[in-house]
Amino acid sequence: MERNEMRPITLAVAACLLGASTTAAGAHPGPSTPDSTIPLVTGDEVVVHEVAGRDVYVPRAGKGREHIRFARYELPGRHFVVPSDAAAAVAAGTVDEALFDVDALARNGRELALIVQGTTSGRTLRSLSGAALRVDREGAARVWARRSPGQKVWLDRRVEVALDRTMPRIGAPDALAGGHTGQGVEVAVLDTGVDGDHPDLAGAVAEARDFTGSGTEDRHGHGTHVASTIRGAGDTRYRGGAPGSTLLSGKVLDDGGSGYLSSRAWSGRPRGAPGW
Repeated sequence: MERNEMRPITLAVAACLLGASTTAAGAHPGPSTPDSTIPLVTGDEVVVHEVAGRDVYVPRAGKGREHIRFARYELPGRHFVVPSDAAAAVAAGTVDEALFDVDALARNGRELALIVQGTTSGRTLRSLSGAALRVDREGAARVWARRSPGQKVWLDRRVEVALDRTMPRIGAPDALAGGHTGQGVEVAVLDTGVDGDHPDLAGAVAEARDFTGSGTEDRHGHGTHVASTIRGAGDTRYRGGAPGSTLLSGKVLDDGGSGYLSSRAWSGRPRGAPGW
C-alpha cells in the first residue's frame, strides 16, 4: 500500500482536532432533508444533511455510546467526524484517519471495508498479518469493541484505474506541449504481447516477437494496457506519454501472465541483429 493511502493524522492536525468543533451525538444544526447515512468503524454513524446548499455532517452515536462526543474538522476536499474514543488512536497512527473521512466512506459504499491486523477473520493478508473484512454497522461495532490497544485498522479503500492522473504526474502534458512526442524513438514492450489492432495503437507496433510459444497476440490484456500508456493515441485526456514513438512488442509473458527472465534479453539487441 502507498504511504499516503494509510497516512496517519499529523501532530499538527491532531492539535487542531482537539480544538475543532465538538458535537454531542444527535446535535442538529437546523432544519434540512436527510441525504445519506454513513457508518463509522466505531459503530456510530454520520447523517449527511443538505442545509442552504451545503452538506452538514451530524454524528449519531451507536447503542451504548451516547456519552461519546465527536470532533469535526476539514482538510481540502475532505470532511472528518472523529469520535472522542478514537482520537488518540488516530493521532498515534494505529487507526486510519480515512475511517472517519465521510467523503471517502461514502465513495466506498454502504458496507465498511476494513483491513485489520492481528485477526484471522475475513480474507487473509499475510503481508500485513491480518485480514480484509466487509462489515455492516453492527459488525463494525464488534470489531471496534474487540480491538486491542495498538492494533492497526485501515479503511480498505476502493481504487480505480485513472490514466488521466498518471500522465500529469510524470509531466507528460508539458513535454507534449513542448513538442516532445517520442518521434523516432523505439520502445520495447516486454509483456503479454500488444494488440496492434486496438484503435489507440493503430500502426504503432513496428515488429512483434513471441518468446512463449503462444503467438504474439495479447490474450491477457496487460501488455496492451502498458503499450497504451506509452503510445496510446486516444483523446487528450487518455493519450499516452509518447504518442509519436514506435513500439516493439516482445511477448515474454504467456496468456496467463507468466514467463522467464531470460526472454527479456531480446530487447537489448539492436533491431535486425542476430537473435532479434
